[in-house]
Amino acid sequence: MREEHHEQTIAITDLDDHTRDLVREAGQGRLRLVVVDTDGERIAEVRRIEPPDTSDIWANYDPEAARRAWRRGTGVLRGVDVDDLLTEIKAEREQDSSGRPS
Repeated sequence: MREEHHEQTIAITDLDDHTRDLVREAGQGRLRLVVVDTDGERIAEVRRIEPPDTSDIWANYDPEAARRAWRRGTGVLRGVDVDDLLTEIKAEREQDSSGRPS
């Protein structure tokens, strides 16, 4: 059976202060909506997205995952003319781009 989705538009002015703040945070990408099944009932939870801890860049490093990623990439450049690729990369780096001058 296909589930129907209904959208409802609510004016921001019709919301209480707390809900209005949640809507703003969601618009800024700081919240996410998670649908949870609880005893056959589906409820939506709003969860705050915590910024990652950047104090220790190695805190979540998984060497086995890194090795698997390297193995999956094996052969990805097979058939590519390396000299042409390096020439293109050099040309791209010489171009000015927004926020990053050459």
